[in-house]
This record gives sequence, structure tokens and C-alpha cells, in this order.
Amino acid sequence: MKRKGLLALPFIFLLSSCSMMLAGQKPTGTPQNDTGNNNNNNNSNNNNNDTPKEVNRITLPEDSVVYGNEYYKDITIGDLDLSTRVIESQEKVTYDDLFNLGNKVTISIDVDNEELEKLQADYETGHKTDIYRHCNSVTITLVNGGNTFSWTYEDVGIRQKGNTSRKDVFKNGEIAGLNHFKLSFDETFEYSVPGAYTEDWTGKETDYKKRTDRKFLGLSGIDIKWNKNYDSTHIREIYASKLYRACGLLTQDIGLCDFKFKTSTKTYNFGLCTIYEPATKALIKKHLKEGNLLRLPEWKDEKEGTYGVPDVSYGDFYKASWGVGEGSCGNPGPNLSTKSTNNKKVGVKNFDGTYIPAYDRKTNKDVSYSDPLIKELSNKITNGTYSDIEKLMDLDYFAVAMACNYIIGNPDDFRYNNNNYMLYFSRVDGKAYYMPIDNDRCFGVTKDWNPDGNGQKNRAIFDTLNCKNEANTNDLMLKTVLATSTNRSKAIYLNYIKAIKESNFIKEATFEAFFNKTKAVYESSVTSDFVTIGFNLNDSNNLSYHDYITAKLSKIDLNYTLSGTNTNTNNNDNNTTDDEYYYPSVQITGDFCGWSGADYPLAYQGDGVYTVTVTLTENTGFKFYNNGWNNGLNWGNKKGDDPHALSLNGGDNFKITGITGTTTVTVTVDVKNLTCTWVIN
Repeated sequence: MKRKGLLALPFIFLLSSCSMMLAGQKPTGTPQNDTGNNNNNNNSNNNNNDTPKEVNRITLPEDSVVYGNEYYKDITIGDLDLSTRVIESQEKVTYDDLFNLGNKVTISIDVDNEELEKLQADYETGHKTDIYRHCNSVTITLVNGGNTFSWTYEDVGIRQKGNTSRKDVFKNGEIAGLNHFKLSFDETFEYSVPGAYTEDWTGKETDYKKRTDRKFLGLSGIDIKWNKNYDSTHIREIYASKLYRACGLLTQDIGLCDFKFKTSTKTYNFGLCTIYEPATKALIKKHLKEGNLLRLPEWKDEKEGTYGVPDVSYGDFYKASWGVGEGSCGNPGPNLSTKSTNNKKVGVKNFDGTYIPAYDRKTNKDVSYSDPLIKELSNKITNGTYSDIEKLMDLDYFAVAMACNYIIGNPDDFRYNNNNYMLYFSRVDGKAYYMPIDNDRCFGVTKDWNPDGNGQKNRAIFDTLNCKNEANTNDLMLKTVLATSTNRSKAIYLNYIKAIKESNFIKEATFEAFFNKTKAVYESSVTSDFVTIGFNLNDSNNLSYHDYITAKLSKIDLNYTLSGTNTNTNNNDNNTTDDEYYYPSVQITGDFCGWSGADYPLAYQGDGVYTVTVTLTENTGFKFYNNGWNNGLNWGNKKGDDPHALSLNGGDNFKITGITGTTTVTVTVDVKNLTCTWVIN
């Protein structure tokens, strides 16, 4: 189904030999405040504005200045817009107003118990079926200042969404608990599945056409997720999405809603939930028409391109499926290797969910197609060189995305777990563009899964470990931004990381301003019949934004270069992967921290020498390990040997005598000469 875009805008991208920059964004400074009285013609969220959005560009010189210390200063990261416009009438409400957290959104659905029993039966099959069950109605309200606008749609589709989050929906005549759902406004209910709700469209061609074209503010559906990770800020994933956009990257728009669920017998309050623009081909069209994306083409050029399926408007758009169906292709999962695209691992998910490929094609589903672009890309990633890969994938764009991913710190992303991303192959040039999705484990979220023990806050810029703290085998990462040699992607990646650190966007004050704005609107919506998660910048389930971002930004030395020069002695990112004595993320642990694996990183000085300064007491026991203990690195003292003799294969703890009270000690580990020495300060 086709959808009209909101505004067609010009797009330009430029390559030159003068500088590297992301242009066309607001200069860094203070966040734009929510005035509550913005005129429509001055509001960035108003799609009726005739002023085109400015565009983003990367330009990069060919000489070595790209590796200089000051280069990040040529990059501009967009500011966070905290404004909310005054909406004059319901006819003027736009898509952007739906995702503006200054407006309070409520979604109420009415579903008969019979349909909920079908949803439960779908869940019990163990398959991720695409069948939509029937909602009698969905009502959406939007409160903008003193105005309330409301829309009601009858006969709306609903189904469960998610992977590991799925659980019982309806048991013993009751809603069984919180779940994630997808709503479909254009569902026609033409099913041959026994017992499915169906509609007879005989003689109703006009009504049928209206249904297939039915949208809410341009959306054919909405995804709704409850706060499964107990993020008491309620905004971390939304903030990640906005950071991607501030850097000109393609991703879903994300907002919040107060979610109500009415059954035949009872109304349930699901509390404050997150809403998403569905990751469908319509997302591609909408955002290419807006034109404010880094390097991606304008929609009018895209639909006339020739790469991909013949005689269509959309390029190949894939969602990586980890751990389900053909996506269960074993470690390491959909990492864009040939292993992850061979046999039946690329294709179109079938209706009943019994076949789910590792790469599920979301465009041109009805076309018989061998998916050659993604298969050739995976071949070059596995068997080719950097220059081979860049012919098939926009590696400049990918490098910017990886810089954002590093700052965001999601252990379940492409870098660390080969997960939560989509790929769009443009019809203009046939190149792949990376699209991040599902960043619900970002900025220090640790509930239920904290693989490195530190919420990703201590990850090194060029860390080559995966989420299990084992060696990363993702060839795309290892041949681009994590390569041992310098390359264009690595330079862009490093400089964008430094630029984001210096931007206003990532500052605590900006995050807290966004939090306070959201809390003021939605604090009364947190009460749920199941789990109530109040608004708080600190909670016991996750790291605070303060703790996470303070630690993460401390890893970024603005004087750091790809040649390995780094003036920050607390940073292990010395790009020394070609040094036989270099181990990433080495830390000290012991009695002083309860052997908890707390954050005590060693600074690599080169030539096998590491140092760390810690506070110790008499006879403190300690050893050295690689963040997480999971990859076999376990250094200690050889049994019965000199107390300063280092064993790289375990052994006893080191212990220091002669300390009076509690004092700081500087410990030096020499891997080359296998010694561990210390100085009592």
C-alpha cells in the first residue's frame, strides 16, 4: 500500500577534499526550550511549513589531516528540540505532533474476549504469526495545552509483537499481564484461517479502497511496547532515536502514550507505554521525502532507481531476525557473513510464522526474487577487503551510525550481538544503509541482562569484544571501524564520537530538560494494573544517565588519534591491536571491590606495560582480568614464586604488605617481562 509523504524536500550530498562535516544542523548551544506558545510557522515540528529542512553532508579530505586531533570540530551535531507548538484545530494535527512528548497521547482499544482468546492461541503455537485479530475500535486522543483532539477507528487489527518478551495474553477470562502489540489501521481481515474474524467486501469496492488506504496521521499502524526494562526515565530509547536523527541517520520515530485496554468484561490500565513508527517501507518513503538524512537520496530519485527488484519504487529493505526461525543460525547470528545469508536465511516471512528468515524482506514481498544485493554484500564482507565492501555499502553512513551506537551503549546492537538493525539497499546506487532499531537497552539499562557487568559504560572506543566479552567475529566491524589499520570509516567513526562528546545533545542538562518536559506531561500516566514505574532519574534496576554518560565520556580523549596517541591515562583505547602485548579492557579486581568486577581499568602504556592506581589496605588480594571474566584472561601470581612474578594463566592473588591503614597504590603490570610491581603512595 502506498502512502503520501508529508513534505517533499530537496536533498544533496557532497564529497570534496576540503573538510569533514555534518552541515545543515542547528549550532550547538542550549537546548531549545518549550515555550508552549510557538507559532506554527516557526516550529520545527510543523510539516505545513514551506521552508525546506536543511540537509546533512559529509565531506572528507583525501590527505592525512583526517587523522588530526582537531578534526571533530568540523562536525556539527543537531540540538535537541524541546519545543511544542500550539495546535489550532484537529485538522492541523500532524504526524510529528504525535511523537512530540509535549503532547499527551492516550490510546484506548476495545477488544472482545473471543478475539483475545485467539491472540492467546496464536501465542501458544510458538510461532510469530502475522495474523491480526479484531479490535472493535481504537480511540486515540492528543492533549495539546488546553485542547484535546480525538480520533476513533473501528475494525482495527491487533497482534502480539516481540521475541523474548512474548508471554501469555489472556488466561481464565483475564488479561494475563503486560505485552507488546502491533495495531493495523488498514487491516481488511481477509483471512482463510479457521475461526478468524473476516469481513465481506463483496460489492463494497469503494469501502475496501478506503480501508486499504486508511491511515492515522500518515501511519498505517502503530507499535506499542510496555516498559519491560523498568526505565524510570521513560525516555532513554526515545533519546537514542533523537541522537540518530541529530546525526542525520534513518531510524524510527518513537514517543509515549497512556495505554488502556477494554475487554468484554473489564477495562485494564497498561500505564505509560512507548509507541513506535512501524519499521515498514512506508518509513522509507516518509523520511526520504523529508530529505533531512545523511547521504541517502531524495525520494523522487529513489523511486526511479534501477537497483533491486525490477519495476518497483522501493529498494530491498530487510529486518535482521536474531534467535527465531532461520534467524536461529547459531552463534554469531545475523552478522552479515555468508553463513548468515546462505540457504533459506534470506527471504520473506510466511504468514503463520513457521518460516522466519535471518533477513526478512519487508519490501516487494509478492515478487519472486533471489535477493542478490544482500548476498553479494555478505560475500564481500566475509571474503573481501574494505574497498570491496565500500562498493556495496555506504561505509561513511555506517561509521556515523557506529559512533552513535558507541555513545548509546546497547549490548544488543549490531556491534555486540549482531541484532536490532535493518538494512535498506537504495535503488539509486544499490548500496546498503544501516538502520538501528530497538535500542531499549541503552544509556545504562541493565535490568535482566548486564553482560559486561557495567552497563556498557566502560567499553573502549576500539574494543574488539562482543556482548559476551569474547573476541568479536563480526567481519564488517573488524574490517571497518575496528580495523587494525587506518581507513576512512575508522576516521569518521572516531571523529563523530569526539564530536558527540562535545555536543550539547549528550550533556546531562539536555537529557534532564527532556526528562522534566516528559515528566510534566506524563507523570499521571504511570499507574498500571500490573507494574507501576514512576518517573525518576535514578532507579535500582538500571544505571542512572549520570553514571553511565559520565563514565562513557571519560573514555573519549579529544586528543586521541588513529595513530595511537592518547593523553588520557584512564583510557585503554590506544589502537594497539597490532601489539602482541595489548589486551583490550584489562581491569583489576579483588578484596577492595568484593571481587565484583567493578570498574578499575588499567591504562596501557605500550610495550606490554599497564598501570592502575587504586585504594588498598594491608594484605589486599587482587588479580587482573578482561572485563567480564568470560574470555579466559585471568592474570595472577605464580604459586610459590616471587610475589612479583606475573602468571598469564591464573594462579594465586597478589598481596601487598607494608600498607598502613588505607592508602592509594599504583600497580604496574609488565606482560612482556611477566612482572607485577607496586608503589605505595
